Amino acid sequence: MSVLVRRGNGELLIPDEKMAEYLSMGYSVIDSNGKVLVEPEPTTVPQYKELVATLRRQVKDLQTQVNALTAKIDALKTSHSVRKPDDGQQPTNSTPEKEPAQNAEKPAKNAKQK
Repeated sequence: MSVLVRRGNGELLIPDEKMAEYLSMGYSVIDSNGKVLVEPEPTTVPQYKELVATLRRQVKDLQTQVNALTAKIDALKTSHSVRKPDDGQQPTNSTPEKEPAQNAEKPAKNAKQK
């Protein structure tokens, strides 16, 4: 099968197995309408600078999202830790208390019987 690639204003039809090679040389993989399907690897300093700027913007946006979600998690933790029952009663312990042991005398296991 063949792949259509473009660099500048030139388009080539190449075999599939050569696609990675052409991408590394700066060619874009395009469809029959000219829409770019796969962007080429950067090959020049300005292209690398553009890539770095794009990645820095993405990092900044993701860090903002992380900070917002962390604040939301903290707010949810505090709101759930101080929640009280709505009926005005004191909160109850979720584990039932053990009943006190009865003071029944039991013979010792090692005691000799007569």
